[in-house]
Amino acid sequence: MSSASKLRLGPSVPPSELAKIRRYLHLNCNKWDTQVGDTSVICEQALIIPAEEWTWMCRSAEQLAEETIRAEATLLEAGEKSNVLGMPSSLWQVLFSKKAPKHQSMSTTRAMRFDFHPTSEGWRVSEINSDVPGGWTEATELPKLYRQFYEGMSLPSSPLDAWSDSMQRHTDGGRVALLSAPGFLEDQQVIFAFMRRLESCNIPCSVIQQPNALKWRTDGCCALRRTGHLSGLWCAFFN
Repeated sequence: MSSASKLRLGPSVPPSELAKIRRYLHLNCNKWDTQVGDTSVICEQALIIPAEEWTWMCRSAEQLAEETIRAEATLLEAGEKSNVLGMPSSLWQVLFSKKAPKHQSMSTTRAMRFDFHPTSEGWRVSEINSDVPGGWTEATELPKLYRQFYEGMSLPSSPLDAWSDSMQRHTDGGRVALLSAPGFLEDQQVIFAFMRRLESCNIPCSVIQQPNALKWRTDGCCALRRTGHLSGLWCAFFN
């Protein structure tokens, strides 16, 4: 078991430089919620994690993701027995249709976020966001913005880089639909971050404002509804 006691905070970033970081997030990263009321949520000190500690966390997250996917597959294979979960009938019909895939395709671009917390007894995971994880811009841009104040430190891998690399491998010329819950600013931020990445990779995308713009079929596939007909859609990302 890894020890969370090895964590430490680095030196404080000067207030004037912190203001520049906050402004950069606003104007270039679609990160608008950098304060609550009059209190900034951008920490003046970066969290420094030893390399071996970070490697352990990454490996643990991958193992937990594999466990989650196996649990989902077991649920799908259970068929009618799974209805004890109280799933809505419309969702149940799609998931357990004879034509619906019973296992996640290897070509699926999927992300999960595991929330690791340091405690006196080591790392503990409080939850998993297995469908709509946030924190993409923060995890990608903040380490790069703080690095100038921390010489000799290595950057963690960028989740946005990993996502866009996967999309380039699997879209094969298809169009990507981006859908978020209306009225949630934090979700809109993630959608815009994805849109910028797709555009930089020359991958066509559509931002969907309402779920009824999508049509789900009983075979588990999805299509984008346009002017009364269905056009091809490679994937839909829900946030």
